[in-house]
Amino acid sequence: MTVVEGDYTTFDHYLTCTMTINEDSLKNDGVLIDSIILDGDLADLSVAIMSFPPGGNVIEVKLYGKLIRNSGQGTITVKGEALKKGSDLSVSIPVRWSKD
Repeated sequence: MTVVEGDYTTFDHYLTCTMTINEDSLKNDGVLIDSIILDGDLADLSVAIMSFPPGGNVIEVKLYGKLIRNSGQGTITVKGEALKKGSDLSVSIPVRWSKD
């Protein structure tokens, strides 16, 4: 997945990220927005909506805000408190210039 720098603040214009968790699963009591950490180029975005398709290993987050490419990488971390094994899981996402 590569995301494009831009403004994701207009109505129903979210940056949608779907994450599949391998070798772990979500706790039965769900994931709170506070369990998602956005870092790198994604640090200025916020979680608007989270959904959990059946199966216990997929999280879809819809992010909003202004995405500005600085380092070219953004990170989404799911805190271990939301996962059965208890360890944080992170994914790194390339961010490209909107003119690329």
